[in-house]
Amino acid sequence: MSERATTATVDSAAPRGWLGAPNPIWMREMRQALRLTQTPWVLLALTLTIALSLCAIGGVAASEHTSPARVGRGLFQAFFSISYLVVVVVGPAIAANGIAAEREGRTWEAVLLAGLDATQLTRGKFLAAYTTLALYIVTLAPVGALSFLFGGVTATEVVVAFGCLFAIAALAVAFGLAVSSLMANLRGALVATLALAVAVGPLLYLFFGLAGGQAAHTLWPAVERETPIWLPLALTRAELGAPYLMVLLLVPAALLLVPGRFLYAVTVANLTAETDDGSTGLKRWLVFSAPALLAVAVVPVVLTSAHPGDAAIASECVAFLVTLFVALLFAREPVGPSRRVRVRWERERASRLTRWLGPGLMRTSALVVITSLASLGTLGIISSAVCEASPRTTVDQTHVLITTSYGCAFLVFVVGLTTLLRARGLGVWATRVVVAAVIFLASAAPWVVAAILGALSGGDKEWIAVAAPSPFYVFYMIDQVSPFHDTAWSRVAVGFGAQALWVLLGVLALWRANVRCAALLAAEERAVARAEATLADDDALHAQA
Repeated sequence: MSERATTATVDSAAPRGWLGAPNPIWMREMRQALRLTQTPWVLLALTLTIALSLCAIGGVAASEHTSPARVGRGLFQAFFSISYLVVVVVGPAIAANGIAAEREGRTWEAVLLAGLDATQLTRGKFLAAYTTLALYIVTLAPVGALSFLFGGVTATEVVVAFGCLFAIAALAVAFGLAVSSLMANLRGALVATLALAVAVGPLLYLFFGLAGGQAAHTLWPAVERETPIWLPLALTRAELGAPYLMVLLLVPAALLLVPGRFLYAVTVANLTAETDDGSTGLKRWLVFSAPALLAVAVVPVVLTSAHPGDAAIASECVAFLVTLFVALLFAREPVGPSRRVRVRWERERASRLTRWLGPGLMRTSALVVITSLASLGTLGIISSAVCEASPRTTVDQTHVLITTSYGCAFLVFVVGLTTLLRARGLGVWATRVVVAAVIFLASAAPWVVAAILGALSGGDKEWIAVAAPSPFYVFYMIDQVSPFHDTAWSRVAVGFGAQALWVLLGVLALWRANVRCAALLAAEERAVARAEATLADDDALHAQA
């Protein structure tokens, strides 16, 4: 394809902003929704079912001579718990119907030919699904208002709870769109979305609801202990201070915006053509989410005054798992930007930052390494500073240092292995499976070998040093330095040696991948140059004829 044709294709559509002209996809979806006659009946049935359930709960509580305030609190928890389950199940199902229905109904090509890009499609489908789900919540609002009539909760707490419910609804719709963008037919999208929603929704309810309620009661006794819907109560009852800002504002905002932005970027990337730029959105998410997740990881370290070292190690482990997920996520990167993307950059006079955030395997690997090491290292430094004020200063700081260093070293190896496999032409999912298998073997196999050698030597514990290549060896290193034994230094030194080995292997893999990518890009440039020269010769011959 010539450069002129490519440029014409790139100029076919200009994205519209959120506050610009109405999104055509959203307008079309709303017109179609108005033609559905069963929606009012579904809303009526759902409202009556929840209303009768609350009446039954209130009647049972009243028959046991329960105080009205306690009945109001019980109705508040019951209503918003049921509404949460409705939102996390119905929301993804509504969203999954959007993209998959276009593909199954063979209208997807028509939408693309209309000049709409992946960003407009994602925004339109999101607005349409979110508007429908918001209608469900608004219809249930009169039923939820019954709780504060009995007392125990205030009207402000009910309003705040509805605001939290609308925020969860946005996340549920984004989740449904992300799953639907991977599916080619409607049935598969609905089955996969509902299965994941039914599995993940209750788990999040138990973890953030019940476990979070216990933690909220510890920080603010005004919040009842067994209250899964605790965030609206804590926002209105807790005293303003550093814990309030960190736990009730910073953490919920990060846990909402980071996954929401990620699901949006994944949907756009899945809907983008292979020759277009599907990488910039995910990389912008990474740059945006790294400091936000770092702030969330610091919160338990700062608030845990009794044992900050334990909280720091737990935060480091969770951050390390997130970095592994990011490394596998960007295994979808191409070797370099396509001709179409390069033409767009030239036309728009893109900056170096824009080009660096675009498609490119080595640039992406560098970004993942920089952001991950910076996040893990910064978290380790902040945790060490917090541990300095604790009675067990030296021990806690040593634990944090060991955990941080091993996580950074193993991450370099994972990124290098992923980059090398992609540079050698292995498929996206094949690369992820191979890397996940290598991580599992590196984690488990050294311990199996150490156990076998220890058993053959009559229970000699010296063979446990063979397990040093395993990331779990970091916990054994921590155990050796608290308290420090005479032979602890040799076992800890073996662990640091294993870290150096992982870094060396990762750097070698990145170097080899860089050589491979440079050769592939040079070959592509030569092929494009030959094709353009052939086209120029053909044009000259036609002009002479």
